[in-house]
Amino acid sequence: MTDKNRKGTTIKAKLNPIELFIAMNDIPINNKLVRKLIPANDHIPGGDVAYTTEEIQRMPSSTTKLGTKALIHFLASTGARPASIVDPVLRIKHLEDMPQSCKAIKIYDGSREGYWAF
Repeated sequence: MTDKNRKGTTIKAKLNPIELFIAMNDIPINNKLVRKLIPANDHIPGGDVAYTTEEIQRMPSSTTKLGTKALIHFLASTGARPASIVDPVLRIKHLEDMPQSCKAIKIYDGSREGYWAF
């Protein structure tokens, strides 16, 4: 199946309804053996190279909206993921004043993965 460039996760997803049919009809089959035949997924999601400084500097010039530019700068400077803006929604209450005119913001407030970005 690798000659058609199919990912292992795609093949597993296609097998789920077949395995359910087999289980509901009490047909004995070794699912573990079938899963072992699926090729490993070597694909690295999101790529394996970080954005360069030059690429980040070019991003704000691709828009005329100040809000979008501010969002690009925020994500680039804090290293936060895009989901951190809406889960939970960032609010002014998450912002703290720090010494030397610095600001701190609590990312993922209220969860175990929460952290401070500066």
